[in-house]
Amino acid sequence: MEVRDSVAMLRKALARLDPPHRQVLLMRYEDGLSYGEIAAASGLAIGTVMSRLFNAKRKLRAIWEQLEEEQREESRR
Repeated sequence: MEVRDSVAMLRKALARLDPPHRQVLLMRYEDGLSYGEIAAASGLAIGTVMSRLFNAKRKLRAIWEQLEEEQREESRR
């Protein structure tokens, strides 16, 4: 049950992430592409890919924490 809840929460978090960050994150971790492959596929410089991935992970972590807080608040009601 916990895994299912975590997957659902991850989907919600990804949906809240802005499209450019979500795109590189999914290309890296869902598709398994290297930085160079992401750069070639997206037309971005490798440095931009690296920066976007860094920021995407940071933003995803913040969204995840927000979703956890929302769940805690709901469970208190």
